[in-house]
Amino acid sequence: MLYELTTVFLSTPVPKDSLRLLVIEEPEETMAPIQQAHYMNFLNRVIETADKMMETNTPAILTTHSAYVAFAIDAKRYF
Repeated sequence: MLYELTTVFLSTPVPKDSLRLLVIEEPEETMAPIQQAHYMNFLNRVIETADKMMETNTPAILTTHSAYVAFAIDAKRYF
């Protein structure tokens, strides 16, 4: 379900020159380690694609206790 919610959020149009902020709290709660790494790869790709298509910049706040999630992130995008 997290994949679908992320896709819906990022595919929703926003006005030009506005900021969209994505907040995800502990995505690893219901995922095995391999799923965590796959989700982070998916998240990086989908944010990058949405930003290019809509000419926006989407920073993300992500909370996690998982080393798999922490090591898979793009540090320039996530706080």
